[in-house]
Amino acid sequence: VVFPFSKLLHAPGVFFSPTLNMKDTPREHRHVAEWAEDIRRSSGT
Repeated sequence: VVFPFSKLLHAPGVFFSPTLNMKDTPREHRHVAEWAEDIRRSSGT
């Protein structure tokens, strides 16, 4: 049985993936930039 060495080296990346611990709630916690809020208020919409 031949096991590629590169696959062995990249396997720990699954556990250190930054997206693994991210919440999947983008609509509930929407970030609005301060400058965008200022523009929205000044335009009157």
